[in-house]
Formats: sequence, structure tokens, C-alpha cells
Amino acid sequence: MRFSGTSAILAVAAVFGGVLEASAASFEPLFVLSKVVGQVRVVRPDGSSDVAKEAHAYPYGTRIEVPAALTREEEKSARKAGLEPGRPQALVALAPDFRFRLSPGAVAEVLDEPAESATEGGAPVPHKVVNLVEGAVTTLLSAPVAKTGGAGDADAESNLNAVSVRTPICEAVRMSEQNQIRVLRLKSGATPSWECHFVSPAGKMELVGRQFKVNRIKRNTEVVVSGTEDFTRIATGRGEFAVVFEKGADATETCAFRARSVGKIWRQYAALGHRMAISVMVSQPAAPGAEEGELISFNYLEGQTGVGGGSGENPTFENAADGEAAATGDAAGFDDFGGFESFGDDAGNANDSAAGGTDAFAGFDEEW
Repeated sequence: MRFSGTSAILAVAAVFGGVLEASAASFEPLFVLSKVVGQVRVVRPDGSSDVAKEAHAYPYGTRIEVPAALTREEEKSARKAGLEPGRPQALVALAPDFRFRLSPGAVAEVLDEPAESATEGGAPVPHKVVNLVEGAVTTLLSAPVAKTGGAGDADAESNLNAVSVRTPICEAVRMSEQNQIRVLRLKSGATPSWECHFVSPAGKMELVGRQFKVNRIKRNTEVVVSGTEDFTRIATGRGEFAVVFEKGADATETCAFRARSVGKIWRQYAALGHRMAISVMVSQPAAPGAEEGELISFNYLEGQTGVGGGSGENPTFENAADGEAAATGDAAGFDDFGGFESFGDDAGNANDSAAGGTDAFAGFDEEW
């Protein structure tokens, strides 16, 4: 679908016209790129591609590719017009209260995946996914999510479940306000590995991954999740949070994460029975005045209730170290208890968390 000039403005209004006054999540069949800077490309579900147009509507399933930098011609043109060259980016508007800003170098797909487990009047519950392949996305979510115990609580719950951001390792769900998710590809090939950062300067979100969940990421918190299909590493970039690990088919283990906390999950199919064997280890730094930190570890077969291992024991997989090395490697920039690399222009020192500063999140409030 193509629009230009005044017709583009009218088209955007038509797409969003029916949802301006809705309090619960409501989406149209198309989404809109309401702001485009640089030679952003779109690849439609049918495979056709071209340069993205501002204030144009696109079908769900479209892939958006933001360049890492402006071309020389674009920079010259901006300076000739007396303007400071901006940074490539794209503002994706699913509805007035559900917007996402893709940063330079970001690659993402905007998907329509109605929830299958619940219905509204017999129809699937609307759910949209920003599948972040690489780069960074900032959520700009203004839909009301506060619950007061009244009739509006159903709409608030609908808004919380309306959108999510998927990464190769886990998914950010139940989001509100501003959050930033960044995906860094550490290794390509047959066994790719990634490092994903989830930052919440002023908003809220939860993470759901294989065998783990972070129930709530609060203000000024950064969670770093890295790994491969077979290995996941969870660490604290800033702030404090709790991780709920699966512990067999009918139990969980909740661990508080603070500075220098590290959680690891190894996965491997058992030789007998071909069930997924899972081993979990969480290491905590020593408390003030203590000589040693705490180590929790356990292992189990997926779908089974029996759990082995205990505090202080090591993972049972002989090749666990190999799995970890493939996931992190030298490119990850940190060891079990080392400092974390900065979060690009949007992050500061992870050790500043005690001060509760917000310098790490500068740039979140850029105006469009």
C-alpha cells in the first residue's frame, strides 16, 4: 500500500481513526511507519522490498532494516539545509498507544500472532510481536495498565498482553512505558550465539525464556541474557531483580539477582529416553562480611518431577564448559564476576546501580 502527500496523512488517520478513544488494545490490519530517518528498507511478506516511506502503512509480517549510518549524500543534504544530520531510525506505530523506535542498525519483523489460549467473544485475543533479529528497539507504550479493582482492570490486562518483543533467547512481555531491548550477535554459523540486554529506565516489563522467567523488571534495571540454543546465561547489568527457574515439572526455584549474580542453564538430550536434560547453576557473590558466596545447582529431565543435585554441586554435563564457551567467548566482554561492557550510548557503568542514577538511560526521551 502506497500513499503520498496529503493522502498519506489521511491514510494514517484512517488506520488509527477507530482506536483513538479505545482504552483497551485495539489494532488495525496494517501498521504505520510514522517516522523514518535514513534509507530504511522494508521487505513485505510476499518478498517485495523497497525504501520505507514515512507515514505509510505496511502489512504485518513486514521486515524492517534500519541502516547503521546515514549516507554521505544524506549528511550533505541535511547540512546544506542548515540541519544537523540525524541518526537512522524508524518509528513503528501499531496503534496510538503502542509505538516502537528502531535504532541504527536494527533489523526487526512486525508480526501478528493472536493469542491461542484465550478469546474475546469467541475470537482470538489480538497480540502483536516485534521480532528483534538484531540491534535495539525502544518501547513507547502509553496505554493505561494501572489496576484499581474496577471495571477498567480488564482493559489494563488487555493492554499488558497486547504486544511483546521477541529476541533469539527470550521474550519481553507485559510491558509498559519505556524500555529498551538490544540484541548483539556474538557468533554466526551453525551454532549462533547472542547477547541480549533488557533495560527499564522508567517502565516495566517481564521476561519469559526456556526454563526461566523474570517476573518484573523495575525502574533503573538491566538484565543481560546471553547464550545459544543449548546454553543460557543470566546476569545483572544494573539494579536488582528475581529470576524464577523451573525445577522439574512441578516446582520452581526463585533466586534474587544483584550485582555479580550469575545464573546458567545447560540443555542436552539424554542418551537414554531422548528427553531434554537440564542443569541449572546460580552463583551469588559473598555478602558483606562473608568469605564465600552462595552456589545453588540442580538438574532434572524435562517433564519429570525428580530433581537431582543441591547447593554447592556442579552441573552434571561433561561438556557444560564447552556449551558455555560457545555462548559467551571472548566477544562477550565479561567473565562470571567481571564488569559488563557499556550499553552503547544508552548505558553507563553497571557499578553505578547503588547510586540509583539514570545516566545509563540518556536518550530515551528523544522527541520525534
